[in-house]
Amino acid sequence: VSGVDERTYTEMILGVVREGAPVVRNGTPAQQARFPELRARWNLLRGGTLRGIYPPVFPYVAAPIYHFGGLRAVIRFNVALLCALALGCYALGRRFLNDPWWGVAAAYVTLLATPVWGLSVQVSSYALAITLITWAAYFALGALRAPPARVRAVAATAGLVGAVAASTHIFTAPMLLALFAVLGLAAGERGERFTEADGDKRYVLE
Repeated sequence: VSGVDERTYTEMILGVVREGAPVVRNGTPAQQARFPELRARWNLLRGGTLRGIYPPVFPYVAAPIYHFGGLRAVIRFNVALLCALALGCYALGRRFLNDPWWGVAAAYVTLLATPVWGLSVQVSSYALAITLITWAAYFALGALRAPPARVRAVAATAGLVGAVAASTHIFTAPMLLALFAVLGLAAGERGERFTEADGDKRYVLE
């Protein structure tokens, strides 16, 4: 553990493992109220326990992994997420630009030109959050191109994955709002119409 962020996430993970919630018990409530030194930075004192200020999804996801392999297993999980991130970037680039080579380029740029590599070898929610928001963008774009019968299901999937991303790391919340705002404008401006092709109904953007 090399910094305040990692320490806080580690405390939250240990809290889930030991208490079932991302909390820390450091003395009695009276002692914590009397001695500020017992209150670790970036924790909130609530009901006699210290609660990490970060969103709770990552500690709950990491807790069973920690149970079987400790912090090393959590870091290995983060590194493994890079595979899911690369696949998401590839799928997003291919779907957005209709060219698999652009998908490959998107995956390379994301992995090589962003801090995701460095943060994946830390006890951090960054790798999970960026992977989730990437797949949320993929499903959101898919909702614009899906046939009518699947539009709601794909859009709901995009919203669900995006919500989990925002509950994993707060920095994805502005990304999520911007993503849906742009897609909403795109859908409104282009309009929707049905066409018949080979006897099948298809959803087309003008």
